[in-house]
Amino acid sequence: MIKGNDIELAKIHGRKIVDAIAAKRYSEIESLVDDMVNWDILLLEEVIEGTLAMNELPDIDKSNVKSNFNPVYKDGLIHEQERIYEYTDGSGLGYEHDFTVGGGEPFPELTLSLNFIYTKDGNMKVVFDSGIEPG
Repeated sequence: MIKGNDIELAKIHGRKIVDAIAAKRYSEIESLVDDMVNWDILLLEEVIEGTLAMNELPDIDKSNVKSNFNPVYKDGLIHEQERIYEYTDGSGLGYEHDFTVGGGEPFPELTLSLNFIYTKDGNMKVVFDSGIEPG
């Protein structure tokens, strides 16, 4: 059911949200998603900035900064900083991005999670359902 470029479009859109967070342009996120579910911009900013301050970390990196965390697991799989997968029921795609700080240092406390849900008219609805969650 995945249309040819749905995966690439979801990745590009997810990266826009990562970059808005990295630039502290939290107000832009509402225009990049269709449904914030239980989140609002003030809560999102409070969670991200509070987590950074609590851990005495620099700002979050942009989406093009690659993580220095590159383990190969026992089963041969390699950790991926950005992940996208199709839901088994064919209803859409899931997107996850592990944030980094300070030029690629892993920041496992925060992972961006988005849902891209197919609508009846063939578009994808962007849902900030899980939003920012512990890594």
